[in-house]
Amino acid sequence: MEQQPKPNGDFKFQIIHIKVDEFTYKPVRLTRRQINVYNLLKSGKRSVTEITNALGYSDVRSYIRYLRDKGINVHDRWIEKQDVRFKIYWID
Repeated sequence: MEQQPKPNGDFKFQIIHIKVDEFTYKPVRLTRRQINVYNLLKSGKRSVTEITNALGYSDVRSYIRYLRDKGINVHDRWIEKQDVRFKIYWID
């Protein structure tokens, strides 16, 4: 049986430019999944359940934590409806 060559790992990360202020952008190295979460949060306010349903990722809060660790300002707010409490997340 012939073995498949292993990928070199270069494709796992991409550089995107994050807006710091009106005229300044900072390069940030993100994985494909982090970029998908970033793009979804840029498009509007979402709960963890909505992000999970949209992307199929099981632990979305860890991706949000990684984005914050890389200097991306992810906003959040607690929402309380009847007997349920949850957070929504977004990026301006």
